[in-house]
Amino acid sequence: AAELGDPLAMLNLGIAYEHGRGVEKDLEQAVKYYRQAAERGQTVAQFQLGTMYANGIQVEQSYAKALEWFQLAAEANYADAEWAIANMYERGYAVPVDRTEAVAWYLKAAEHGSQRAKERLEKLKAD
Repeated sequence: AAELGDPLAMLNLGIAYEHGRGVEKDLEQAVKYYRQAAERGQTVAQFQLGTMYANGIQVEQSYAKALEWFQLAAEANYADAEWAIANMYERGYAVPVDRTEAVAWYLKAAEHGSQRAKERLEKLKAD
């Protein structure tokens, strides 16, 4: 299915290669399939590719590229991507530190079901 252009199949292959599920672990292949799926608009793949860039996993570490991919996934209201963007604003990764912007993104993530965003909002209220 991935060879026929199915983005979900590409995502699943990326996950399989990243974690060595049913295949030998191969991060180069994981990035390849995440990128193919992400470029076809697959939201989870966009987030996964952003995570690879944020952590420098099999790609040159780049918060700017991570942010680009996270923003694409966030356009589809993907809570993990919204949390990641909030975290970037809170810590100043690829963007200036901006607590107001971080809170706004944590609120979006919380609205879309992110428990860790809810917990982070509670912590920020206490600070």
